[in-house]
Amino acid sequence: MNSPLVGVWELTTETLNGLMIFTQTHECHLFNRPNRQPFATPGEPTAAEEAAAFRMMHAGAGTYSIAGSTVTMNEEYDRIPGNPHKWILEFSIEGEVLTLQSTWNGNTYKLKKVG
Repeated sequence: MNSPLVGVWELTTETLNGLMIFTQTHECHLFNRPNRQPFATPGEPTAAEEAAAFRMMHAGAGTYSIAGSTVTMNEEYDRIPGNPHKWILEFSIEGEVLTLQSTWNGNTYKLKKVG
């Protein structure tokens, strides 16, 4: 597959920020909520701080495939144990901007190519 998605893409919105990295066959992503709070003592979080930090992020990775303008991401690794699933998104690329639209909730995300 000669994927047009190959590269590093950055998402920056009011509700999410992070990176998506695509190779020819795999993707990996990490998104955080922008208002995620640092630990009071770096490297020594309380149980409550750890739980809050966990709830404020999403991470996953796996293989993906493209059919026309649809990308299906087979999330084989997820921040939540036992939660593999598929993301099915419509995509378009204009210049250095990747637009992803969720087929299940209609949310649209714009990511800028950074690498």
